[in-house]
Amino acid sequence: MARIADRDSAAMLELRDRLGGEILDRVCGLTGDRFVAGLVTCGVLMRVWRRPGDFSGADLRLALLSLAERRAHQWLATTDDPTATTLTALTWPGDCVSDADLPARSKADPQWTAASGLPPAGATKRNREGIG
Repeated sequence: MARIADRDSAAMLELRDRLGGEILDRVCGLTGDRFVAGLVTCGVLMRVWRRPGDFSGADLRLALLSLAERRAHQWLATTDDPTATTLTALTWPGDCVSDADLPARSKADPQWTAASGLPPAGATKRNREGIG
């Protein structure tokens, strides 16, 4: 966690590789929706990036799984139709990403953009969906 607090993007990628799949699977099992699970997982990991002091290394796995489960249950409780995914239902304070939150290299590194799953800057809806 000290490395993440120091804004070490490699440490964040290690955390994502170590726990991201488990968080995603747990939320997907609760919600039955892989898209929702992906958004919740991203939100949980962004919470770590933005507020690393809220977490300790000793019980990090349990803390992140618990946070993800709470958010999944919150989404299920606030959504009349759990199959109708809305981004509004998945937004929590502190999860929104701004350029200031991203490691400096991500703004200019196409490999980082590809690894993050984000479309390249200037991508249109057509070519983000692979239809143009």
